[in-house]
Amino acid sequence: MECKPSSSMRTSQQTFSTDDHSDRANQNGEEILPRLPPEIEYEIFTLALKLQRKDCTRLMCVAKRVEEWLAPLIYNVLSFTSVLGKRQTLSTFERYGHHVQQILIICHIPITESDLFKYCPNIRVLGFWFDVSLNKGVFGLKSLKSLILDDLDFFQTERPSMKTDDIEKKAWFSNITHIVVTTILSRHSSTLRLFPNLTHLMLLSSNSQDILRHILRSYPTLKVVVWLLLQITSDETITVIDMNSGPAPKVDDERVVTIDCNFSEQRAKAAKGEVEEDVWVVAERTVEERRKQRPRK
Repeated sequence: MECKPSSSMRTSQQTFSTDDHSDRANQNGEEILPRLPPEIEYEIFTLALKLQRKDCTRLMCVAKRVEEWLAPLIYNVLSFTSVLGKRQTLSTFERYGHHVQQILIICHIPITESDLFKYCPNIRVLGFWFDVSLNKGVFGLKSLKSLILDDLDFFQTERPSMKTDDIEKKAWFSNITHIVVTTILSRHSSTLRLFPNLTHLMLLSSNSQDILRHILRSYPTLKVVVWLLLQITSDETITVIDMNSGPAPKVDDERVVTIDCNFSEQRAKAAKGEVEEDVWVVAERTVEERRKQRPRK
């Protein structure tokens, strides 16, 4: 069973042998040296990876050096879209977790958040498309910048283990600049105050426009607020809706960008480099163009 981190996370038992992954040797046990300069080999294998992502882990079987080249590229982004075995998942994390910078979880995974954070300490983007009860281990992710969560209730400060009065947690909250909330906000919108450097926020268009107005008034640090329409197709196309059209919220604020796209699909493809731009880039460019068109005083 091969590992396909770009779509569903599985662990390869046929792909990888149980040896030390050393370079191939001839019948006399002598190492077969590469016949091309390493930089050319590198270009060949990275190009092969781009062209044939489906069977990407097979390429790492060629030689130890090839595995070292490709593993950071293959396991940079992990997208979980189907239920997996615990042993398989842990095996992959133990070997390649330190390469992971983005984790997008669309279904339940059979490991604890503690294991997830232990094996993947370099996560920059963490996304959950369902209700999840994170534990305090999340505060150990020093490089985390972006959150995609079903509910911000996890961060309510009345929970003893989540209080933000120590230096480590204050630093963690200060690191977060991007948040996507995949459900409807209500009274918990005040939780955003925990993130003093929040600059990018994405909300579903099913939210109340009063909540949107309240957020715009209360959080002047926000540079971009994406009002996401609920497109149900698998198309990764990003469509920016005119401010004065029907689907757009009735707010007079150039920071608000109404976008129609399948966000989970588009986010996963953008993270893997399969599309040129992601939603944030498009929204930032839209806000900047509006500012340039603003009448000079």
